[in-house]
Amino acid sequence: MDKGKALYDKATKELNKKRPNVLLAIDDMSKAATLGNGYAIYTIGTWFFHGLNGLKQNRKKGIEHWKTAALQNIHEAFFDLAVAHEMGLGVTKNEAKSFNYYLQAAICGDAQAHQEVGRLYYYGIGIKKDKETGLFFFEVAKALGVTVE
Repeated sequence: MDKGKALYDKATKELNKKRPNVLLAIDDMSKAATLGNGYAIYTIGTWFFHGLNGLKQNRKKGIEHWKTAALQNIHEAFFDLAVAHEMGLGVTKNEAKSFNYYLQAAICGDAQAHQEVGRLYYYGIGIKKDKETGLFFFEVAKALGVTVE
């Protein structure tokens, strides 16, 4: 196991304790991110975006971390970037970028992203309206266990 993964796992284990040492977990997660662990980079981005674990909320910094994690095909990073762009949270609202990020998340294996790609196709949000393609993605999402509404 590489050192970045080991530090990420150690930090995650610490945070799951009944009484975690948050400072130790942040330190280990930061070290893992510095070593290039994509999940650690994504996690720190989430902490910044939402202002968690004692980090001051900084959506711009969170977005930057998510973009870096996305370069490693971390599907959660693509998904969160999609939501941010669709809602205009920390970035300028951009439905076309949102569609592209949801699609990348789906390609990387995010089951819920298939549902979102289907929704955007079905209603023509950020992409030309195509109900047939939307229904296809809904079926894929359903096959992957997502409850399709």
